[in-house]
Amino acid sequence: MLTLFICGVIVLSIFSVAKCASIHGGTYLALAGKDSVTLICDSRFSSLKTGSMMLGSYPRLCYRVGSKCIIGCFGLDSDVYHLMDLMRKKLIDHADGDLQPDSISRVVSDLLYNNNFLLSPIIVGLTDLCLPYICTMDGLGAQTVSDKFAVTGTASEGLYALCESLYLPNLDSQELLVLAEKCFRLGLQRDILSGGDFQIITITRGNIFVKDIVKSDV
Repeated sequence: MLTLFICGVIVLSIFSVAKCASIHGGTYLALAGKDSVTLICDSRFSSLKTGSMMLGSYPRLCYRVGSKCIIGCFGLDSDVYHLMDLMRKKLIDHADGDLQPDSISRVVSDLLYNNNFLLSPIIVGLTDLCLPYICTMDGLGAQTVSDKFAVTGTASEGLYALCESLYLPNLDSQELLVLAEKCFRLGLQRDILSGGDFQIITITRGNIFVKDIVKSDV
């Protein structure tokens, strides 16, 4: 019975992520540096149901939670809004404190498990010790924490291969940004459902920096 239950959970998780991809595509990539972390996302909205036809190009949704944590969500945008509304209600009693990224991940995981969201979130941030934190989740809230890199979205397969080859540990924030942009450019050249303008968010010890890369530069 336990084996059947685990298999059922895995199938539901795969189905949820696959259904996200069939809605409008999209890709997120996170990389960890020495004392910084970078999240990069695209802006192309398309659909397998329309023969990979482009539906539009809009900035993807990324939310800042606390002073050193960013949440990006691959999936249905209406579910993203709903998730963040629930997050605000959950965290309103902690508005006077700065939550750690792993605590925020547990809240997101719990909300995903108890709601039927078509989402696959990616959470990046820095701990109090300025250690990078990266966590991805499936539609059921199962967490995968990495100290190197993580990917979610339609270009995942190509980006995993590129990051495995090109990633180097202990990079400073500028080197990390250059590497993230390089991997993302190469990965999205192999995926028709992602593309358009890029947005790179870098969290450092003292600040959060945002860099926009327009399509004409790609």
